[in-house]
Amino acid sequence: MNTTRPHGDPVIDFILGRDGARLSFAAAVGITFVSCLVLAAAAASGLLGGARAFGGFVVIVVIVSWWSSPVSALALAVVALLFANGFAVDTGGTLAWHGEADLLRLLCLLALAVTASILGRLHLDRARRQGPPAAADNRSHDWWQVADR
Repeated sequence: MNTTRPHGDPVIDFILGRDGARLSFAAAVGITFVSCLVLAAAAASGLLGGARAFGGFVVIVVIVSWWSSPVSALALAVVALLFANGFAVDTGGTLAWHGEADLLRLLCLLALAVTASILGRLHLDRARRQGPPAAADNRSHDWWQVADR
């Protein structure tokens, strides 16, 4: 069984996924958890209102999902929903189900997370297909030398 990873460094291999360009599941959930924890502390202290705090959770999920797999993105949306329910909707970390409102929040987070993950994957695949940018000629492309040509 070949267990070599793309980089060989265990820390980098833990953070990056199998392809070396996406976040691993553990790293994505960890980044989301810590980010949501900081945002929840701000919401619990009164610095952010409920709608702004939920918007912050949405931004966290979209950004981290861009660099994650679709399966990881689903988990990120659930983690963010738990924090949003505990600190943006209710205060003091009390989790409760609020019926259709929570279902709508969950569906919103899931849709945004999966969409960001798929768009991130498409962007990565397109960049890999195009390869590194090739220089049009061997001349220097410094801005101060443009006027000399």
